[in-house]
Formats: sequence, structure tokens, C-alpha cells
Amino acid sequence: MIEGGSPPPPPPTRARRGAGTQSKEDGDVTFKQIAILPLRPIESARLDETEGDDFTFADTGDRVPKFKVGPVICILVDPPTGAFDLAVITRGQRLSTFEWRYRVEDILRLGLPFGEFEALEQLDPSRGQLLNPSQSDALLHEIPRQAENFDDWYAFVRERHAFALDLSSHGRDIVRQQADATRMALQIVGFDGSEVRRALSEDRQAPFMRDLDEGARALEDAVIISDWSAFQDWDETPPLHAAVKRYRSAQGRQVTIVYANRTNIETSTGVDLVYYRHRPPGYLLVQYKMYEGSGDSARASVNRQFRKELRAMNRVDSASRKHANATCEVLEGYRLSAAACFVKFCYRKPGFEGLDTRLLSGDVVPTEHLKIATKAGVKSFTPDSVASSRLTASQFTSLATSGLFGTCGDVTEALDAFLEASLKDGRRAVLALESGE
Repeated sequence: MIEGGSPPPPPPTRARRGAGTQSKEDGDVTFKQIAILPLRPIESARLDETEGDDFTFADTGDRVPKFKVGPVICILVDPPTGAFDLAVITRGQRLSTFEWRYRVEDILRLGLPFGEFEALEQLDPSRGQLLNPSQSDALLHEIPRQAENFDDWYAFVRERHAFALDLSSHGRDIVRQQADATRMALQIVGFDGSEVRRALSEDRQAPFMRDLDEGARALEDAVIISDWSAFQDWDETPPLHAAVKRYRSAQGRQVTIVYANRTNIETSTGVDLVYYRHRPPGYLLVQYKMYEGSGDSARASVNRQFRKELRAMNRVDSASRKHANATCEVLEGYRLSAAACFVKFCYRKPGFEGLDTRLLSGDVVPTEHLKIATKAGVKSFTPDSVASSRLTASQFTSLATSGLFGTCGDVTEALDAFLEASLKDGRRAVLALESGE
């Protein structure tokens, strides 16, 4: 880390400031483009806790600016305050098909206001992006006016990363040509490198995962745990309870999810997961059911256990409708709909709906729809029968963060007390709700 008053020792030859093209005469190597990286709250906290030391993080690439490998100079922005620092970011190991490991190093703590720089005034600090070369050049000439130690830092990082920067241009072609020549020479003398490459590769699946794409079935408990273990692209905060996970967005919004499956909470409410939205405060509750079969034959039967769970969920929904808006005397208590309970129907061979949610695909249906259907004698539900009322996983997560749906007022407070008692010591707590029926 580089503090405001203690820049690193400059290299022997002072590199020229600017983001122009590379000079062949003096060997000057430059960062041609600058990246903007909005920090998540957990990364901002890590930056503060480590006093700016190097750190790594994983990302799908949706938030990180699109650059091939790096290194690039990166503007580390704290979206809530708009203040930014500078660092060098490099893309490292591929963790999965879509996810990479990134390293942030050589951090220069500045705390400069993003919106006060002319080169940045048309850019969104909450979106990861690459500045074009002219914007980068303009910014590199603006920053020294407000940061006296910038010139020394910039010279230092250019000297330190000169080899990697050179490889990012014409040097990489030379290395490729040398590698091809070496490979051809080995092949001429009869050396087959395929076995060595296979032995060194870590991209292979674990043996028990090889054929899971073909006919793999998921148990209901595993599906519930999967959805409990992720929420959109939000960061998970340090755990407070084994059955509770809390997630925080880049903008500081929070959602807490309680794992209720096979507990007193499920017995009393009929649900497997309880979503609590912090602002405005309110709950959404979800029961999971599995479709048996696939395609047109997929269906979830309405058995005795399902009816029992629906009765418990209808009790919560009924109280929520009765108290909606009536007991909420502040603006954040307003609800467009008091619907609080849902059933998510999932397939036995589920797939993830998308990287934006990281939730398994399924049909999320309000219990009010199911209540009407079961009263009419419906014995099972199919994807077609719930199509008119279904939500996708991504639509449901948007619902969970919206203040227009879910419980409010007395019902929220009753669930607060019930969950606290249930989680505190595992005793059989009582959910005190005044029914609306």
C-alpha cells in the first residue's frame, strides 16, 4: 500500500507521465486504458481493515471491466461516497466457466471525489468499465493537480509491471511464436506433450461429477440449500447463526434469509426459507415442492403434507392482508400487495436461471393462487396450470428487495418475535397472528 505521504522510491529512470502510445526509443511502457471498478461493501471493508494492502476477489466479469489479462490501472470507487483510490488490477486464475480470480495491488489511497474530475463526469461510478485511451490520458493529467504523490506512484507501477505490460502488446506474439517453435521441435523428436498437459491440468471435473449432466436428480433439501446459499450477486456478510445468511448489495441494501426446512419455523409457517428485507422491513416466505417427471408430464401432487403447509401459509397471508397498510403509519409501510407466502416448484433436474440471480430455475407461485385451485378440487399442479401466476427466480428476487410486497406493521413484528424465539434456543415458539378470515 502507498499512503498519501510516503510514496515508494522512484525507479532509476523516471518514466514519462501520460497514456500515449509506447515509445520504442526510450523503452517507455504505459497503461493505455484505465478501468473503473465499483467496490462492494465487503471489499471496501477489507480495504479499510488491511489498511490498503493487496487483496484478491472472485467475480463473474459482469462487474469487472472487460480487459483480457492486465495489468491495468484501476479506479477503486466506493459507490455510496463517490470517493476513489487507485490500484493495479490483474486477472488471474479461471475459477469456473464464467468466474475469474482478480488481484488488486499497489494501492494508492487518495479518497478523491469521482464527480469532480472532468475526464470522469460523463461516467457512472457504479458500473465497471474501461476508459478509452483519450479519457485515460486526460485523467492521468488531471490527477496530479490533486495528488502530489501520483507521479512517483505512476512511475513506480510502470517500472514494476513493465514486463507484463510489454507482453500485453507485441511481446505476447513473440512468446507465442517461441512456444510454437518449442512445441514443434519436441514433436519432431517424438515427444507427445498431451499426457503431461492432462496430468498438470486442474480443469477436469471430479470423477463423480463427470456424468451428472446426464440424468442427474436433485433432492428437495439440496435445492433449498442451494437457493439459501446465494442471493443475486450480493456479498454474504459474516454469519451470525448457523441457519441464517445475510447478503449485502453494492449499494448497501440487505436481505437476510432464514433456513426453516424441517424446523419449528416450517411447522408454524409452512415454509422452507424466510426472506427478510431490511429496508423497508418486511418478510416473504417460500415453500419448495418438486415436480415429478419432465416436460408435459411434470407435476407436483397435492398430498396431505402439502395441504397442511398451505393452511399454515394461508394463515400468514390472511393476517398479512388484514393488517396491510392499516397498521403502518409511515410511508415505508405501504404495500401494493400484502402477498407474503409463495411456493417454488422445481424440477428434479434443475439448472441455474442465470448468473444475475444464482438461483435454481423454477415456478414461484403465490399461495393465493394455490388456495383457490385446491378449493376447486385440483389434485396436482403442472407448469401449465401455474403459468398465469408464476414468477421466475429473478423476478422473485426483485420482489424480495422491493418494498411494495410482503408483510408490514404488526405481522412483521409478530414474525420478528417468533423467529428470534425459534432461533435463540431452538424451543417451540408460538407464532401469534390474528387471522383475517
